[in-house]
Parts: sequence; C-alpha cells; structure tokens
Amino acid sequence: MKVILTEKQYKMCLLEDVGEKYAEKAFNIKPEFSDFEDRYQKHQAKENREEIIFDNGAIVIIKNPKSLDNIGPRVRGVVDKDGNLYTEQKAKVIHHTIIEILKMKGILTANYNDWALELPTEFITVQRNKGTNEYEIGESHYPMRLTFERKGRKIRGHILWDDMPSYDYSEPIFNKFIQKANQKNSRIKFINRLTRNWD
Repeated sequence: MKVILTEKQYKMCLLEDVGEKYAEKAFNIKPEFSDFEDRYQKHQAKENREEIIFDNGAIVIIKNPKSLDNIGPRVRGVVDKDGNLYTEQKAKVIHHTIIEILKMKGILTANYNDWALELPTEFITVQRNKGTNEYEIGESHYPMRLTFERKGRKIRGHILWDDMPSYDYSEPIFNKFIQKANQKNSRIKFINRLTRNWD
C-alpha cells in the first residue's frame, strides 16, 4: 500500500516523536524503534534478576548474587567446586541447613559423613564478613585451624588433632575453591581464612 502525505502531514512527520505519533495514529505506521524501550527494560530486569535456588518464605538461597545490596550481614553460604556461591539472603540458618537444601536440589551430590572434618572435594562453606563485600571460610572447617588453635581438647570430644590434616596441607586445597569463587563472582572478595564472625 502506498501512502501519500500532504505537505502539512509531511511537515508534521518531520517533528521528532510528534511525527511518529501522527504517522502511527493516522496511517497505522509503527515507528522504527517503537518497542526498543520495552525490550531494553525487560533485558535490564532480566540482567538484574537474582537466580533464586530456594525460597520457602523464611529462607532464601541465591546463586552468585549480582549485588550484595539485598544480602544481609554475616550470612552463610556454600562455594561449590566450580566457584558458584550459594548464599542465604538473610542470616537465618547454619551451614548444615544450606548444604542439605543444595543436596535436596541436586546441586551437591557427595554424601559427606562429616564435611567439617574432611578436606573438601565438592564444596566449602563461607560466611560474609559483617556487611562488607568479603566472604571468608566458614568456622566449622577444622582442617583450616592454625597450629596454635589446635592445642588442648579433642575435636567433638573424641577426635585427636593429630588425626586432622595440617593447616599447611589444607590451605592450598581451600584456596582452589576461593580462587574459583573470586573468578566467578568479581564483585565479591573471597578470602582464604576462617571467619571470626560467628556471633
């Protein structure tokens, strides 16, 4: 169909937006970029949307948060062998609960007897350092205890510290998880040390 415009109509079309709106209304001609703004907004919303792994109304677990703005201080999380961070949104539960949720979802598959005493192969636990952009290793990882922290009582009343891998042996293994987490989550700084924030 050929559209013939009068001089007045043509001049109206030359005015930015006014012309596009007139042409659309009078001749049902859609502007070239009419849906650009809508598509851009949808794209931005999708880019900024967090990947929620679990939400039961009380506990929310987010994978690789794009921002820590909506993540509470001292929250706990898990870093898998690929460097993905699974963090609770608000400090609600202990690491064991997050691990069980990830196992239920099929994200973690290993059946650890006691992950806190073993060297990690599939995941490590982490905790946010107060309200900073830092996550440190969860306090339950006994192999990451320094030598001076290993003196005295037995672990859980029956395991000897001598049976635990040394810090020097354990540290590089944990560091691999930390390095991958730093690569995958560039806005967050993962630190290869046990957290001291267990309150």
